[in-house]
Amino acid sequence: MRRETSAKVRLELVRTFEEAYEDLVDRLCSSAQFGVKPGAEDQYQRFKHVYEREQRFLVPTLGAFVEEPGDLSRLTAGRTLEEALGSDDGTLIPTIMRVRGALDRCTRFLRVLERAA
Repeated sequence: MRRETSAKVRLELVRTFEEAYEDLVDRLCSSAQFGVKPGAEDQYQRFKHVYEREQRFLVPTLGAFVEEPGDLSRLTAGRTLEEALGSDDGTLIPTIMRVRGALDRCTRFLRVLERAA
């Protein structure tokens, strides 16, 4: 029973993070293409807050599925959205894709654990 609760809790946290992550990706792409618009900085800071609040859980859980060490923290490295975009050395899009893949793999794994419980 404990494993079922644990898998459910972990799946819920990953889903919450994934929602915030997808919002961040939309904002990053939009801001890179059209400039930082009103509200974009707030959204970036909200994502950073979610990541910082949950990183003790997320890093070990997603870490097994992330291809490159540091990908999760790389997305929140900028103090501001503009700084994050300005410091991109061409690795932002590949990082986004690797993290998205890690989220997909992690979610599938947690669903298997949830069903097996």
